Amino acid sequence: MPVIPLRPMQEISESQSTHQTEQELRKLTTKIDNAFVAKDFDTLKNVLSDHYTMLGMPRESYFSMLKSYDSTYEFIRRDIVRVSFYGDMAVVAGGLTERGGSRGVAPYNSEFSFADVWARLQGRWQCVSTWLGDASEKKEFRAAPELKASVVIFFKTGVTDEETGRLFANIQLVLRLRRRLVKNIEPEICDALTVYPPLQNHQRVAVTFCAATNKADREAITEAIKASSSVYKVLQNVCPIEVTKIND
Repeated sequence: MPVIPLRPMQEISESQSTHQTEQELRKLTTKIDNAFVAKDFDTLKNVLSDHYTMLGMPRESYFSMLKSYDSTYEFIRRDIVRVSFYGDMAVVAGGLTERGGSRGVAPYNSEFSFADVWARLQGRWQCVSTWLGDASEKKEFRAAPELKASVVIFFKTGVTDEETGRLFANIQLVLRLRRRLVKNIEPEICDALTVYPPLQNHQRVAVTFCAATNKADREAITEAIKASSSVYKVLQNVCPIEVTKIND
């Protein structure tokens, strides 16, 4: 009786599972686009996580903006060029073309590069953030959570919004004190983005310094973060979505 190697069969099974999940995400992406065109907010609330952000704007704020503007879409179409998996998270990236219009405005076409970050939450895939970029970046576009963050903050389990807010207030105090010394009015932090879902029950925020931020300011901000009683761990110069374990 021939013996069938187990390892190749496992690899084939995993490959099939990945392919099926990719097809599911592609269909969900189309579902989102069709829902935006139809202004079907019930469908959008089902597919977009409660934590969803569009370019950093919370889901409900984005919905309110869409409802308040007298605008419509004729179509929204995404050309997916890459689907990357990171455990229970995935990034769907490519190019987006849309045609829309508003009252008193001629119909217009727009093109962007895009990246949707998905997470498997409560047993199903939900989109947790969308990022758009210049259309010329389509082929090389990378989602913000895929890019290296200057500092990734992992908060202690059970930390409150008040405690996280206090940390960033302390950072602003450090920056104000330093500006008095160096008379620097340029912003030091370009992004501070919450990464969903939490990792091992630790909320995480990816902080990216602006290119012009000098070494002394970077060190001062990092030390202020590490000194906070609400912070569990700090990692520097890492891609937050690629960090899959922080506890030993």
